[in-house]
Amino acid sequence: MNSRKFLCYSILAISVSLTILVALSIAGQVDAVKATLTGKNKVPPALMDAINKTQLAKEQGKNTGGNDTKILDRLNDLRGLKLNESGNPEKLIGSAGAPANGFYAFIKKWGIQGSSDGQFVYPHGIAIDSSGNVYVADSGNSRIQKFTSDGTFIREWGSGGTGTGDGEFYEPTEIAIDSSGNVYVSDLAINRIQKFTSDGTFIRKWGTQGSGDGQFGYPGPIGIAVDSSGNVYVADSGNSRIQKFTTTGTFITKWGTTETGPGPSGSPTDIAVDSSGNVYVSDITTNRIQKFTSGGTFITHWGTKGSGNGQFDWPIGVAVDSSGNVYVSDLHNNRIQKFTSDGTFITKLGTEGSGNGQLRYPWGVALDSSGRVYVADDHNYRMQVFLWKLNVLNPIEPPIAGFK
Repeated sequence: MNSRKFLCYSILAISVSLTILVALSIAGQVDAVKATLTGKNKVPPALMDAINKTQLAKEQGKNTGGNDTKILDRLNDLRGLKLNESGNPEKLIGSAGAPANGFYAFIKKWGIQGSSDGQFVYPHGIAIDSSGNVYVADSGNSRIQKFTSDGTFIREWGSGGTGTGDGEFYEPTEIAIDSSGNVYVSDLAINRIQKFTSDGTFIRKWGTQGSGDGQFGYPGPIGIAVDSSGNVYVADSGNSRIQKFTTTGTFITKWGTTETGPGPSGSPTDIAVDSSGNVYVSDITTNRIQKFTSGGTFITHWGTKGSGNGQFDWPIGVAVDSSGNVYVSDLHNNRIQKFTSDGTFITKLGTEGSGNGQLRYPWGVALDSSGRVYVADDHNYRMQVFLWKLNVLNPIEPPIAGFK
């Protein structure tokens, strides 16, 4: 009997119970798993199940019998192992240089290039309402599309071409949703903001081209966000500033200049507001994220041009989750980066390509109440959804069949 068959048969017996598993020396089996990983062989399912259960028992503080401390610590070494693109195991590294406790796994996608329902031509902004419905600014088709959380088409509104009437669009770019479910859309090419009900019924509009209060400079308003009080923030990129309005479009205040030092906004692109009212602005000119109070007082900034962790090459979309973590779509690096509220790098997802979990010029990014990350994969003409997976319950990235 060859060594691999022997290992598999042994593991089937070992998986009967955690007590038997410990008695038969898990430590030796851990070494065997590491050997199979290095050799790119399939990890025996029974051993994988045993590792998962034993790891979970450790995390829950349970004693599985015998001298388990050293054995379980060795099992813990397997946490964070996954296959990289070349098929070799690698560690997921957190911001402090230690193995992270999980990874963002691809879970769903929808959309192809086209103009039919559920198809896209350069999807840009994305927003999610309190019911989990997903709104997408289908810029190339000059329309807004609404989907369920799993990508089922609900409705669309807008017009193709150069629509300038109420409820029509010409390159809609970003979307925001207030606590009442109203939808705000920045219409890049015709320098205005439009407000709709959740079913696309037109409510109001404001903005013209110019540099005065309530006007927007060429190429027009891009990012848009709404705070818990209903105030609307707009990234007026052409005028290098942020403008703040009431929910009805009345001008409140503004901040920013063409300078690039701390505080001013060189070319503000997108905006997100956290539960405390802090405003995060992406700036493609200086490749950084800036953080302000709700009145525009500068707090901090982070980022430089590059491809390393915490660096950017055109940060476009920005979003904030319920814990205050900040997500940035790093357009030319084809990835999403996640940070703490003060700019400390946490993790990232995505590589360049068209496969599942790969990205080509990701633009919009949004979070739902369950922590799912939705990405408008602009040049792949689709939406992709990711979810954080803990290594505690699955120390090696699924699927197991991937280890070949």
